[in-house]
Amino acid sequence: MGWLAFGGNLSEKAGWIHVDITTAAQRDIFIAPVGLWITLDAGQVKAIAYNKLTKEIRLTLAPADAHTWAAYFRLESTTVSATTYKPVTNLSLEQGRFALPLNDATTTVVLKPSK
Repeated sequence: MGWLAFGGNLSEKAGWIHVDITTAAQRDIFIAPVGLWITLDAGQVKAIAYNKLTKEIRLTLAPADAHTWAAYFRLESTTVSATTYKPVTNLSLEQGRFALPLNDATTTVVLKPSK
């Protein structure tokens, strides 16, 4: 069947699977090939990209607004493998979730697998 996205427009180019989020499903994302749940407690996902070869994930978040000045997100693996995902940039961890300050433009965080 190929790639499938619920709640967004999917495209594939040069090994990247890209999804522009088009519905209210902007806080919960599941990347099936790596068994990763990305859950936001604050902030909204505008787009997500997954590299089939490197397994890198790029999460693009909506700009800050009057009520949301930071994004808080959790990464949860649903597989038994030793692979976990972590942000490339050093983000603070608050109550088990990563905290990412937002600004007036979209913000992209890169997640890479680690063992």
